[in-house]
Amino acid sequence: MERKCEARLDRRMNQLAFPGKGVLRATKKSGKGEFVISDGFGKPIHSVKPAFQSARTRAKLPDLRIHDLRHTFASRLIDRGIPDRIVQKLLGHSTPGMTVRYTHPSDEALRRTVASLDRHPLSQIRLKVAEARATDRLEKSVVFNERVSH
Repeated sequence: MERKCEARLDRRMNQLAFPGKGVLRATKKSGKGEFVISDGFGKPIHSVKPAFQSARTRAKLPDLRIHDLRHTFASRLIDRGIPDRIVQKLLGHSTPGMTVRYTHPSDEALRRTVASLDRHPLSQIRLKVAEARATDRLEKSVVFNERVSH
C-alpha cells in the first residue's frame, strides 16, 4: 500500500510546475523525516483542518470547505481556456464527467461568451440585414401612409 501511495505521489509531482516543487523533492530526499508535511520535529501533521479553519476565520469565509478549493481550481482553469482533458488530468479524474461536475463557469465567463457572439462576422451581417429590413419596412410604411392619407 505504501509503495502505491508513493508511486501516485511521484506521478502527481511530475505534473506539478510550481516554485514549491523543488522544496518537495528536496524534502523527500533529505531524510529529515518521511513526511512532506510535518511539524518542526519531523512528526507528521495528521490534519490541516485547524490551520485551514484559522485561515478561513481570518478571511471571513465561514462556509468555505477545503474541498471547495478543488472546485475553484478547476473552474479557474476552465475560465482561462485550459482544455478540459488537461483539467481532468490535473484533478486526477478518470472520466470527463467527473471534471464537469467540478467546474462552474463564472458570471464573467458567461458574459464574455455571450458578448463574443456580437463580435462574430456573421452576427454583424445579420444585424445589418435586420437593420436594412427594418428601414425598408419603415419606408414602405411611410409610402403606404402617404397614399392612404391623400
